[in-house]
Amino acid sequence: MHYRQPTSWRIIYVPKYSFEKKIHRLPRRVWIILAVMIVLIVGGTVAVQRVYYNNLQPVSNSTKPQYITVASGLGVNQIANQLHTAGLIRSSQVFEWYVSIHNARDALQAGTYRFSPSQSTSEIAKAIADGKVATNLVTVLSGQTLSQIQQTFIKAGFSSASVTAAFNASLYRSDYQALADNPSSAS
Repeated sequence: MHYRQPTSWRIIYVPKYSFEKKIHRLPRRVWIILAVMIVLIVGGTVAVQRVYYNNLQPVSNSTKPQYITVASGLGVNQIANQLHTAGLIRSSQVFEWYVSIHNARDALQAGTYRFSPSQSTSEIAKAIADGKVATNLVTVLSGQTLSQIQQTFIKAGFSSASVTAAFNASLYRSDYQALADNPSSAS
């Protein structure tokens, strides 16, 4: 037997089959869009946090006291608007967020509070939630005479001269119609 050598060789391409999953590469454009979205989300989060913490800061350095009465049944929104209108907090929305984040919505208590613009939003919210009402208030009982009411103010620490001046009815006649018809000698 004689083996004969072929005169031309043919190359046949046989595709290689793989059972591995094909990895699809994402186009470059998709990677850029994802990167931009991540940067925007992170940047937005940082900006919102900065605004939030800035609005928790006190309105000013003034320590002038202001009295705010939180009526029974007021919601967080109404309390926040009242504090903002009085110039005690920077943002009513941030007050609401703070109260919600710290689960104090149901803890806010009615009463008369003494605050100053130098207090932070968190201090004010905590005082209302803890019910730290102003204790240096004067209570005027119904049925008391003017002289008894004057004595109550003097006992509370007001000077006799300032109480007498405050109870001078002639100072208020032009402002209040109910007093305008009273004789000038009436108290």
